[in-house]
Amino acid sequence: MAVKIRPIVLKDAASYRQCWDTVAKERRSFYWYEAPPLSEVRANLRKSLRKKTPILVAVDDERVVGWAAVYRAGVPSLSHGGDLLMCLLPEYRGVGLGTKLAAGVLKMARGKFDMMLFCVFGKNKSARKLGQKLGFELCGTEKKAVKMAYGFDDLLILQKHLRRA
Repeated sequence: MAVKIRPIVLKDAASYRQCWDTVAKERRSFYWYEAPPLSEVRANLRKSLRKKTPILVAVDDERVVGWAAVYRAGVPSLSHGGDLLMCLLPEYRGVGLGTKLAAGVLKMARGKFDMMLFCVFGKNKSARKLGQKLGFELCGTEKKAVKMAYGFDDLLILQKHLRRA
């Protein structure tokens, strides 16, 4: 497994979408049940690249096997914060790749945000552990906020302050 982590480029769109779709269809750790159509993914990726949105991909050969991104909220009153999102194919989990992706994208986001949110499902212990490892703290819980393959789950809101208020 010769996985490399690098910034996303537009030619990654199809493979990025396939990775997203595979994880979404597990219905265990991602909001979406499936990835959007490729045309929509490409359009959003173009927009993200123009805005210099921090997005890293993990690639094995040319195949995207994981990604992490920090997105800014679309309203001015929330624009000081970023939302960390991640996706990793099942066969690449548990080997530290998620930590490398998240740490790398947080480094890219440094100086661009005052705080970061990382929302994870209550039953996703590895995501909770990752958030703690990266310095995120629990700041809220939405009970039974998501309906997954295994039933309802809580949404844990983890927060990390990047600049002093």
